[in-house]
Amino acid sequence: MTSIWFFAFLALLVAAAIGALILLRRAEDREADLRRALQEKETTAAPTEREGIGSTIVDELPLGILVHDRNSEIIDCNSRAAALLESSREHLLGRSFDDPEWSLRREDGSELPADQHPVARVLASRRPVRDVVLGLQLPDRWRARWLLFNAEPKIDDEGTVDRVVLTIQDISREKRLEKRTETEKHFDPVTSCFNRSYLPLFERSAWGDRQRWGCIVVLVDGLQEINRDHGHETGDRALELMARFLMMQVRSGEAVVRIGGAEFLLLVAGVDAGSLKEIVEEIEGRARDEAPMPFSIGWASREDEEPVESTLARAERGLRSVEVLQRFPGRRVQRF
Repeated sequence: MTSIWFFAFLALLVAAAIGALILLRRAEDREADLRRALQEKETTAAPTEREGIGSTIVDELPLGILVHDRNSEIIDCNSRAAALLESSREHLLGRSFDDPEWSLRREDGSELPADQHPVARVLASRRPVRDVVLGLQLPDRWRARWLLFNAEPKIDDEGTVDRVVLTIQDISREKRLEKRTETEKHFDPVTSCFNRSYLPLFERSAWGDRQRWGCIVVLVDGLQEINRDHGHETGDRALELMARFLMMQVRSGEAVVRIGGAEFLLLVAGVDAGSLKEIVEEIEGRARDEAPMPFSIGWASREDEEPVESTLARAERGLRSVEVLQRFPGRRVQRF
């Protein structure tokens, strides 16, 4: 009986050993499978890494990234950069920043020289270039895309620039809002005419700086009485109607400026003293039936290269009164 139990116990030990061997072999198989899977992943990942930044998480950034080598050629970029340049990654690789397809302009409208490109500046100075705003004019696009450029050098062990990482961000919307805000600063909210801050811009313009021009000053009479008797809202309406009348007296491209509470300035292009006087007489003739209020008028043509304020002062010294048939407020002016 004892021998039977002995053999049974021995058989149980053998079975346990075989089971342990089977479990060990399965564990080894699982480890081998895992190792093969990791090797396969590394094998498939290697080409992706060689594809560059376009295949990593930076591809999802709202920031365009281009990597230039020491010869300024693009060696890598992400998808956002290709989209901003309206190109493909394959088309961009190997190209330089001074490619004639990309016309870059400064904020003043002048063309950017190649040696002033952020990448060129980094390669020359070995220092970062920050917050450069440039307009990118692409082929078949009538409106420039405004981009914010930042360039960072990558220095090698020898102290030379090995790569330049260039980031570009589309700020076109911000520039449009900025331009709109800047433009609104030069307009009078009551009359929609230019305000006095427009005069320096006019002097810097092409015809304000070089061409012949003259100015006509119009000083509205009785505005204080209207404000006193009818309120400032009615006074603003009177100014609005007067501005409409004056805007109809100038040609396209010429300006009507509200330079004071009741004072307007008409800037007229390409005139001398004689032709300017004829324009003033035409305005006086129309004013009798069409102007909403009586006013005083004076004029002067620019002499030599005098500033607009000097021409304006001469015009103001020669003011004379112009009478109209009806004073505002009155039924006649409702047709405006």
